[in-house]
Amino acid sequence: MTRGLHGRGASRRRKVVSGVKTTRYVLDSFALLVWLADEPGAATVQAILEKARENSAEIFLSWMNIAEVYYITARRCLDSDKELAASRAVELIESLPVQIGSISRSEALAAARFKAGHAISLADAFAAALAEKHEAGLVTGDPEFKSLEKARALQVVWLPSKAR
Repeated sequence: MTRGLHGRGASRRRKVVSGVKTTRYVLDSFALLVWLADEPGAATVQAILEKARENSAEIFLSWMNIAEVYYITARRCLDSDKELAASRAVELIESLPVQIGSISRSEALAAARFKAGHAISLADAFAAALAEKHEAGLVTGDPEFKSLEKARALQVVWLPSKAR
């Protein structure tokens, strides 16, 4: 994990300056993992984070996607203490200028509708539901979202992906 040592965090609670047009984004686990590992697409995620730090964008995350980052980090990590590395990734994400809300009944059911209607993972369905709720662009490189974009169910901000 690259950003765990070098990333800079900011308070996730921030005031939006009135009069500033805000752009809304949802980062799925793909976007977070790309940013954490400084892989292709990390610069796009970083630019969105910078917009949020400047109060010209809002970023939303689902705990479901953060849980996915945790287990993927723990599985892929080469560190001897995999759980510590995964916990640090979550702490770094929590320090970002993002809004992380608890999963509500309506969000869970919205995710279930996405899951029922499209060949996507449950975590991806939660990201889609969050993007729909906030009328936000979903930042990802995960090809599972192609069907949702094609159905015009949501706007996708594509990151590089080998499988796309």
